[in-house]
Amino acid sequence: LSDSSVEALKQKLTTSEPETQFKMKQIVAHKEEVREANNYQDSVLAVALTNGDTHELFRQYKIEILDNEERQAVAGYLSKHGGKTIVDTPPELQKYDIYVKILLLKAEARYSEWSDQDRYYETARLLSQVVNENRKKQRDILTEQLREAELLGDDVKAAEIRNQLNK
Repeated sequence: LSDSSVEALKQKLTTSEPETQFKMKQIVAHKEEVREANNYQDSVLAVALTNGDTHELFRQYKIEILDNEERQAVAGYLSKHGGKTIVDTPPELQKYDIYVKILLLKAEARYSEWSDQDRYYETARLLSQVVNENRKKQRDILTEQLREAELLGDDVKAAEIRNQLNK
């Protein structure tokens, strides 16, 4: 190898290292965002289980805004069969018994001393936060798809994605 090749290799190695560190930080930040979103989702379900009046709030949103099957199942149950406080896993949710019990324990620890009115407002606040997190996640996905379409020179696809982003 010539001296210029060695120098070029050293230069390439030193410039690529910060990019690697940046990508690792992005992944860690993304995991924190997911964990925070999951906390909102678990909290809203936990507080809602303790107050039947809050169940009507779930009828206003698409259940799909929640991240996984067990959360969607609990929210769907509250939306359809709501109106009373849940103290044990309902028969329709037996498949998710452990998750429901975790939510009930979380509710007992966090919300048992709260008034019904405070639990209602907390449910509304947390649902709003879940909706906002979902919108942000969808916007991030569309933004990434737009970048890819622009890099590929697909103007039609890029225009469709811009339209979705504007909505």
